[in-house]
Amino acid sequence: MMNGETPKMNLKNQNKLERKTKMKNEISQRSVGGENIGGENLPEPIDVKVKGEVAALTMGGDPEIMLAVLEKKAQLAPRYKAARDIIILSQTYKEDWVRFGDTACLKSAAAERIGTMFEISFSDLRIEKENFTDSNGKGYRYRAQITGELYGRKTIGVGLYDSREPFLGKKDKEFRPLEDINENDIQMAAVHIARGDAVKSLLGLRGLPISELEKILKGVSQTATNVEHKTGLQGGTSKSDVEKQKQLWELCMQIAEMPASARFDEQINDCQIIDITAEEAEMSTAVERADIIAIQMSSFVNKEGKVIKGKKHNELTGNWLNSTIGRVKKAIEGVSKNGN
Repeated sequence: MMNGETPKMNLKNQNKLERKTKMKNEISQRSVGGENIGGENLPEPIDVKVKGEVAALTMGGDPEIMLAVLEKKAQLAPRYKAARDIIILSQTYKEDWVRFGDTACLKSAAAERIGTMFEISFSDLRIEKENFTDSNGKGYRYRAQITGELYGRKTIGVGLYDSREPFLGKKDKEFRPLEDINENDIQMAAVHIARGDAVKSLLGLRGLPISELEKILKGVSQTATNVEHKTGLQGGTSKSDVEKQKQLWELCMQIAEMPASARFDEQINDCQIIDITAEEAEMSTAVERADIIAIQMSSFVNKEGKVIKGKKHNELTGNWLNSTIGRVKKAIEGVSKNGN
């Protein structure tokens, strides 16, 4: 009997080995991808970085696993939203929100600020330049496109900025000659807008209903800023403040293009212009330095001895804006007197 059973076992093992070999060959063939094998058009291989066993199972299409993941996400969704809303409240100012009808839009600079609180990565930056001619002569526009990723989800952010934009393209209410505009600043502005656009998409901050924003900001004196589409004038910010914000921006840009920066000294409750090296200037744009300068110049020590952090030029209003302009002018005059 034993001698009669041995051939059966060997045959069984042989068939098993043949099946394994056949399966291995099929997998090997399919990994090539894009080829016609045995009359079947195989798809191109997908290069996917599998993050964890759950991701691998959901990619396999197991409905039980997919349902379990969805149920877990639904369970955690309220906590996620609550955490996101706290970050929004702590990282934005009233002027960061612009109202369009019944929805509020977050400015790109504020979106980037919020984005620093999340594990968002950026890749595949593409920049295009477009030249144009209008009634004011020749100009150019930069279009930036970037891919943002958060927890495996990707989205595309797009930013546009041109030489006619008031903050960089105008001086004394007149358009600057193209040779007087730093083209790198126009380009970087488009990139920053693209990054902010990607952040808003990933965090669900596009077209936020006013009612929802008011819930987020409940208990604080912040509301979305109104915008008149015809004039672009912001409600809650007077016309004189808007003009002064532009004036402050031009003064800060004047310092940034020296090139220089500014540093607030709480010991003397004042701010001073500081020189920067050529290498330091290459590491940042004039636009980025101008934002830093505005924040440093508007910082101060209050009566209780507490340092109040400054704001960007378009976030300042009233007396705070006026005093900041005075401080910046004084600092520039001091540099001029010293012959720098």
